[in-house]
Amino acid sequence: MARLYDAAERQLGSDSLDRLLADLDFDAIENALIGFLAQIRNEAAIDGVDRSSTWVSALSFVTDILRHGSSAAGSRAGAIETRLLRLDRLYGQLSPTPATVPPPIRALPPAVIDELYAIFDPSSDRTPFKTAAMAQPADLHAAAAPGSSTRRGGTAGGKCDQGRYRSGDR
Repeated sequence: MARLYDAAERQLGSDSLDRLLADLDFDAIENALIGFLAQIRNEAAIDGVDRSSTWVSALSFVTDILRHGSSAAGSRAGAIETRLLRLDRLYGQLSPTPATVPPPIRALPPAVIDELYAIFDPSSDRTPFKTAAMAQPADLHAAAAPGSSTRRGGTAGGKCDQGRYRSGDR
């Protein structure tokens, strides 16, 4: 909780979080939470450390204190509970840990290459290239692309003419 208090103090001044919680100032509390989330997101991105537990603890602390304060608020208790639900819905699903993107696939698996050869085989029932005019460029691409370390779409822009591949033609 000390980190949440420090973040609120940097944003709003000393003893600000206690004052905001006592006054039930939801807008300012949300601003303090947004600032704290941004801070721990930046730290997580730099350090590569999961800060989810810090965020969950801080959010639980704030909602528990506000819920306790709403019981003493009397007639405003319904409105406060509505704002607490809003806080839970808006911030309960957020995570300070940046999503990790899996590395892109750089090579086709052997099963896919075997499948491509089966499709481009002129004697195959699965080939979409039924005529010789359609089959010749397809055969050249099928024979050259998988073994040439060409990236996805690398041969799609070229044209075949009488068995020769010209990369600049469109």
